[in-house]
Amino acid sequence: MARDVRHGDAWLCERMDTELNDTEREVLRLAAALLDRLAADE
Repeated sequence: MARDVRHGDAWLCERMDTELNDTEREVLRLAAALLDRLAADE
C-alpha cells in the first residue's frame, strides 16, 4: 500500500509540474495551507 501511495504522489507531482503553471501551483499550495488550518481548528 505504501508503494501505491508513493507511486500516486510521484504521478501527481509530475502532472502538476507539466500541466500547471506557476500561478496554478501557488494557488494549490495556498489552498492546502488553508485546508490544514481549517482541519486543525476542529
